[in-house]
Amino acid sequence: FQFFRDGDIYRMYYTACRFDSPNIAPVICYAESTDGIHWEQPSLGISEFEGSRDNPLLIDQTDPEQHFGFDGFRPFIDENPDCPPDERYKAMADDGNQVFVFVSPDGLHWKNRGPLKITGHFDSMNTLFYNKQTETYQAFIRDFHPNGDPSCTIWTRDIRFTESKDLYPEGKKPWPLPKQLRYDNGTDWQMYINSIMKYHRADHVYIGFPSLGRQGIASVSNILLNNTVLACV
Repeated sequence: FQFFRDGDIYRMYYTACRFDSPNIAPVICYAESTDGIHWEQPSLGISEFEGSRDNPLLIDQTDPEQHFGFDGFRPFIDENPDCPPDERYKAMADDGNQVFVFVSPDGLHWKNRGPLKITGHFDSMNTLFYNKQTETYQAFIRDFHPNGDPSCTIWTRDIRFTESKDLYPEGKKPWPLPKQLRYDNGTDWQMYINSIMKYHRADHVYIGFPSLGRQGIASVSNILLNNTVLACV
């Protein structure tokens, strides 16, 4: 899920699944709060569920006319001063092979603007935002690399960084090749969801709460990353 402050309210976006029908694609839902503690699920009237639109559903992936099957829907407010008003809210999502950008004028009604030309393996929540200091869009995405043991067929998941002045560069050029993040203790961790963002009280600081995968253990652990300057290989 993802949440952020927007004026006098907090917005939350989360994925919901039907556990009694595992083959049905997840839906994207919405909630909001004035204090970040007490949340309400407004009736949006956007997506139909069991014959009614009286629900907090934003996107129904089972409706081919509305959207398509994707993963990791993560919205943000685009702080680019040149951003069109009807695209003030953006979200990154992926279908496993590509990352896509969704745009919205109000944070509620979304449309797919199309894929970004970024290299990676995107079976996770990837993050995107606009950095006012560098005047670039910055993305942290999932990829893999060999683990150093030629006899082992399991590759190591990693987090990579790339940035571009334009969301969709002229001439349909690709974004720069993403660079793998490195860590101060040299550990080559299995990194899942990266959850990296700019710290809102100090825009020069990046903060992340990625999930750390443990080989052979059916669980993940959360760790904290923070840095004032990106460290890439």
